[in-house]
Amino acid sequence: MMIKNTEKAGFARTAVQRWWQSMMLSPDEIEKIRKKLKLEYYQLYPAPSVYKAQLRRCATAEEAIFTEGFRALWSSLPKDYVNTKSKKQIQCWGTIAAALVYIKPEANELSDNLAIAAGRKSDRNDDKPQVSELRFARLVNAKNPEELLRRLRQNLKIVKGKVSPVQMAKDIECWFYDTQTSNHKPSSKRLQLRWAMEYYKVAPEKKQPTQ
Repeated sequence: MMIKNTEKAGFARTAVQRWWQSMMLSPDEIEKIRKKLKLEYYQLYPAPSVYKAQLRRCATAEEAIFTEGFRALWSSLPKDYVNTKSKKQIQCWGTIAAALVYIKPEANELSDNLAIAAGRKSDRNDDKPQVSELRFARLVNAKNPEELLRRLRQNLKIVKGKVSPVQMAKDIECWFYDTQTSNHKPSSKRLQLRWAMEYYKVAPEKKQPTQ
């Protein structure tokens, strides 16, 4: 997994970024990126719109892995980075594909992860975070991959999909590493702890009731 090998992780993150751009950006936006980075057409091109539509309709990672959009992502990852025989890795990347299609095109230049976006003050001018503490706690305490995907999508909709797709993919990988691998220990909740810390670091202070 990406947390173990920084060099391979770099290639994987680039693959995620290119895949998400191909899925979510317009042909004109993709052309600008290609020119800016001097990429060949085969390195970045618009994906058929049906890829995104199929993934959006998937309720679970198991459904997502049978879509063309997932196959495009899976085949773009470094061959020595993923274990094609690992059910958990396939499930992890199915979750990533099904979640990233809820990140909006405006997020292309963003670096915030979901926890930071969720904790920021809402646009309603009511001194509350965009995502309520209760709703965010449900995400942090997701019990299984199905619940994780459902909670991620709920939170992404609330923050209007404005989070870094690469950070989102990285966090989902960390969640699977923390909770679904043989390295998992009951006390190992590194991602959950980081999410909570980042959320409360940016969340507006609660107003004290007037006497």
